[in-house]
Amino acid sequence: MPAWLLNLLCVAGGGASGSLLRWWTALGVKSLLGNAWPWGTLTVNILGCFLFGFGFQWSLARGVPDDHPLRLLFFTGFLGAYTTYSTFAFDSHELQLSRGWHWAMVNVLAQVLLGWLAVWGGIAAAGAYKN
Repeated sequence: MPAWLLNLLCVAGGGASGSLLRWWTALGVKSLLGNAWPWGTLTVNILGCFLFGFGFQWSLARGVPDDHPLRLLFFTGFLGAYTTYSTFAFDSHELQLSRGWHWAMVNVLAQVLLGWLAVWGGIAAAGAYKN
């Protein structure tokens, strides 16, 4: 199989899987917590950031090259489709319209700061993982 085709299939397959899991995660969280706040988007973003940090550290520790098809599958495909920053931006806009600027800013700060902390948490968790 040509490398370009393998790469294309990795990105497409990862993207399909990530988008389905994003949808299911958001629906599950919404069914548990309701829709007064974008908890589903927050959950997906924080989990996606954690997985990115974990996967980055895990692959770095094992010397997986940047152009390896599994990195394309996981980072570009799966996580690219799973994390929802475009939805996050839209949710912030909707909060601004429905509840005011202050709630929109709380959402922005929560998404960004918790996501950043989750990346560090993922890196730390993967760094603690030993084979």
